[in-house]
Amino acid sequence: MVLEDLRSQFRVFGEALSQVSDTVDSHTERLGKLEEHLANLRIEMNFVKERLAQIRQNQVTRNEFKLLETRVARLERVRK
Repeated sequence: MVLEDLRSQFRVFGEALSQVSDTVDSHTERLGKLEEHLANLRIEMNFVKERLAQIRQNQVTRNEFKLLETRVARLERVRK
């Protein structure tokens, strides 16, 4: 009787352990996919940062814009 009870408990334990193992395998697979996706996002983010840095570098400052605005106004007055 005791031996049968132990076998039954081991069987239940084995089934539970199998379910846990399947769950861990599933989570491991999903984590791998998330890591791949995250790596792609990092590549894309670095590209965006590089492009933004280029845009900022080529951006006209307010002072430069004001100077250009003044020069254009002078040229327009000369044309008239």
